[in-house]
Amino acid sequence: MKRVIFIAAALIVALSSRGDCFADGNLNFESGDNGTCTLVQSPDATGDVVIPEIASDGETDYRVTSIAPSAFQDSRSILSVTLPPTIQSIGDDAFRNCPYLRKVFISDMRAWLGIDFSNENSNPLSGYKPLIVNGEELTNLEIVGDITTVKQYALYDCSSLRTVTMAEGVVRISHHAFDGCENLEEVNFPETLRVIGTYAFNINISLKSLDLPAGLTSIGEGAFYRCSSITSLKRPLTVETIPELCFAGCTRLSGQIIAEGVKNIGMNAFFNCLSIEEIEFPQSVSMISTYAFDTCTSLRSVKICNPDMSLGHYVFSECTALTSINLPEHMTALPDGVLSLCTSLEEIKLPAGLTEICEYALAGCQKLKYIDFPESLESIGTRAFYGCFKITEVEFGPYIKSIGTESFYQCPVLAEIRCRALEPPVLSFFGFDINHDRNARVIVPEISLEAYRAAYAWRNFDHLEGSESMNPDSQLTIRFEGSGEFRRAVAYGSQPVLTLRSVDGELPSSAVLSTGENLTDKIDESGRLTLPPVRTPVTLTLTW
Repeated sequence: MKRVIFIAAALIVALSSRGDCFADGNLNFESGDNGTCTLVQSPDATGDVVIPEIASDGETDYRVTSIAPSAFQDSRSILSVTLPPTIQSIGDDAFRNCPYLRKVFISDMRAWLGIDFSNENSNPLSGYKPLIVNGEELTNLEIVGDITTVKQYALYDCSSLRTVTMAEGVVRISHHAFDGCENLEEVNFPETLRVIGTYAFNINISLKSLDLPAGLTSIGEGAFYRCSSITSLKRPLTVETIPELCFAGCTRLSGQIIAEGVKNIGMNAFFNCLSIEEIEFPQSVSMISTYAFDTCTSLRSVKICNPDMSLGHYVFSECTALTSINLPEHMTALPDGVLSLCTSLEEIKLPAGLTEICEYALAGCQKLKYIDFPESLESIGTRAFYGCFKITEVEFGPYIKSIGTESFYQCPVLAEIRCRALEPPVLSFFGFDINHDRNARVIVPEISLEAYRAAYAWRNFDHLEGSESMNPDSQLTIRFEGSGEFRRAVAYGSQPVLTLRSVDGELPSSAVLSTGENLTDKIDESGRLTLPPVRTPVTLTLTW
């Protein structure tokens, strides 16, 4: 019984909160508080619709301040609409799918800029229409007075707009504010501007240059997406984050774009920017996300100043003019497809501490001839060098553990493969193109030749040979104090580097060589220990 009473009470409250519905001409309204009313669904509206400032139910006059969601949705009879300056808000999809609506009339531009549009289809301009102010099409918009925010969807799809000038005092341009203004050629931003919202200038295909204020702190996703006529930024960007799709499709954008202060570059931020020729990333940039510069086909040179910068997948994929790039010095993994299809790249220097080359990292680099693999390299992913037609030789260091499927497939002139690992790396049967590469000369440490001859895939090479010069410089025995456990490690190079941690992640309390040298203080926070020059067999005793 109590549940029924509660439901009934709620229904009474809901009904009492709704106003009375009435018609004024061929438009329907619902009364509200303080002498206002809302225009609601009006299926009888046809032709040139004029929404009045005042609507009457025959007894009371109401000021029209809002248009309800879906009020004119799917109307095929409306040809134009005139909005009064009293309108303060328009609900979702109020003008959605009005195919014959061609013109929008207003009398007060300031009142228009004060309207809260719920979405793109709440603005009657949606669908690319002119805004007519006091009988003249709006071509030059000046935002003056005490306006601090250009509201969302304010000029969405306005076909008549050519220039915009904002007075000092404007702080924010909200999302989609000028989205779809395809004839907008010039925007004069005030120095007070701090925020540009998501897709604020999306598809402004006539906009030619940008002079963004120095104090700008935030640019939204896709803010200048597909602004295909922008040729340059008069001032390089200093915002902390350049977000996803921000300048994607700006096919004519070139010159200096990024300045000190930028930290993060988002996914697809400069995708398909066909005219950028060179980029220097300042020290402040710490992250470039996936596809950020994908298909920048004129990009020839990339300079990275931050040795700790992180790169996402496919960052420079299909940069077909790229010939010069320095990768971050402290990079340990070369991401998926990061330089794939860079068809002009002839050589690449990999970071000294690199341990992993991920799938498709350099696939399709047709002119790549030489790769200097670092000794630290442990794994090469699927199709990492697929279709690198010019590679003639490769040499893997002592720590290589795996070479993935088709890593070197379609490398038809590969003639020599050198591998210094004592234990044969796991090799996919299609790691190399066996049809072509089985005749390649494969050189391995002489002391491991029989192991390679017995190993899967390696045994398929017809010219597998051992070389004393590939043998390690020394053998290092590692002893765990008190456990009785001994392990042998191989020391390559004059100063091998070990990483020392227990299964629980603890660092050893002491590390002493059989020569008596105490190396405990040389273990860094990550557990890495660089040994002194090793030329003879030694033992390292570790205590936890």
